[in-house]
Amino acid sequence: MGDNASISSWTMPDPDKHSSMSATSSSSNDGHLAWADGPFALLQTPVTRLQGNVSHPVFHVANETAHLYNAMLRALNAIYQQAPYIQTATDVADFSFLVHSWAAWVLHHMELRSNSLFPDIEAALLKPVPGYRHEQVLQQTSGSEPPQLTLLADLLDEQATFLPALRSILQLGESNHLSPETYDHNSLIALLIDVGPPLQAHMNHQIHSVFLETIHDYCGTPGSIAARVAGDRLLQCYQASDSHSSQNMDRFIIPPMMVRCRDITYESGHDWPGLPVPHVHAIADRLSRAHKGSWRFLPCDVWGRPVELFALVAAQQQGLELDRHLESRATSTAGAAELELLQARKGKAKVVVVTATRGLDAVVDANAATAGGAAPSAQEV
Repeated sequence: MGDNASISSWTMPDPDKHSSMSATSSSSNDGHLAWADGPFALLQTPVTRLQGNVSHPVFHVANETAHLYNAMLRALNAIYQQAPYIQTATDVADFSFLVHSWAAWVLHHMELRSNSLFPDIEAALLKPVPGYRHEQVLQQTSGSEPPQLTLLADLLDEQATFLPALRSILQLGESNHLSPETYDHNSLIALLIDVGPPLQAHMNHQIHSVFLETIHDYCGTPGSIAARVAGDRLLQCYQASDSHSSQNMDRFIIPPMMVRCRDITYESGHDWPGLPVPHVHAIADRLSRAHKGSWRFLPCDVWGRPVELFALVAAQQQGLELDRHLESRATSTAGAAELELLQARKGKAKVVVVTATRGLDAVVDANAATAGGAAPSAQEV
């Protein structure tokens, strides 16, 4: 699909077209190709789970985080599905740059949250509300033990299950980008299987247990003074982290990659991250050009509309036999790892990870203000 079509004139695609079934060969009866909604399952968003009620600051942060995590998971799935079918040296270099960029994106996100956001969240939840006898479950009362909060410690424990393999993916992507002849899809796939299951389980647990249950409960009784103050403090922590991330992101990598990993048709349809149309034009026509070869492997166009995965389409057109077993192999591994992770941590509070989304507006605004030339056409680049 071309990006020169307006959103208002676009027709919603057939949802069956992008179902998470295994890739099939061109000789198959149904003709479906695998897409980026599997094998590592996407997360249910809080706005869907809570039927639109995300006005509480905790729910808002959880919802923004879920959208971001789904974008990261779609990129992971797209890389996994296409890895065996990257053939030419140019394709290997471009694809490996995407692999490196995705790994760096996730690593930066995890490090920012463990180094700043969650220490700030813990401090905010433990800080008393002056002048009020408030109802926070962590409020220290006369004769009680000092309150304990282990969000950061639990976050670091969970990250340890996938960060080593993620760093290996980062290094492998850089090496293959510089030396395409060294590309071995089996090595990459093995690392993706090491990362995907614990990463997906970590993300899912953060959204639906840590944010929607643990942190929400720590804020206090809904409607109380304590809950309002704690919610405001939490939102301030998130906004500060969001601002830091947006100021330090590479605007020629993160915005072009992230907008092509959102899916505006997911669930009942989501306008995330809510970028104005001129900003999407700026991303398409100005920020995407430097690495346009890499973005063709992403699962959506710049408007967030699903497209078939580039390498699978090319392989099918060449009559190559597509591996029907990739998805089932990773899915079984993912399910086992998630079950093991959640069982091991049953009853313990975990920490959530959040990153910049709304900060894209500021990045695009700054770029649009400094860039000259004719009005952009938002053609796919």
